[in-house]
Amino acid sequence: MKILKNIVTFGPVGYFFASGTIASLITLPLIYFLSQFNFQIYLSMFFFLFILSYLILKESLKEFHSKDPSEIVIDEFLGCLITFFMIPINFRSLILGFFLFRFFDILKPLGLKRIEKIYGALGILLDDIFAGLISNLILKTIYAIPIN
Repeated sequence: MKILKNIVTFGPVGYFFASGTIASLITLPLIYFLSQFNFQIYLSMFFFLFILSYLILKESLKEFHSKDPSEIVIDEFLGCLITFFMIPINFRSLILGFFLFRFFDILKPLGLKRIEKIYGALGILLDDIFAGLISNLILKTIYAIPIN
């Protein structure tokens, strides 16, 4: 169980001040790496990681004392992956996407607060995934990428 807890908190990262922001920042190099692959591989990796994260998170929640512990940062990781799906990756897009995602993840406008209230692992993951989707749509609009 300790291994699962370490995975969902990214080891010590979940215990840092502004842990969600730090987790989002350390996800950016992986996003750059994944952007080198075509969108099918990127999307396949996302779904694999989503399912794996859900299963690990569901089990590890037994180790925490609240329903949505702030130490859990694997949801920020998945939200960032969605934010940058099919976005041209460069310094500017990474910075803009990072700030958009953090804005929607922290403030939870547009119904994200309701999604966060879904019980358990799914609720923990979904509000960040939807924050990532909103951020992605804004980035696609800024970069004039057709939304397929």
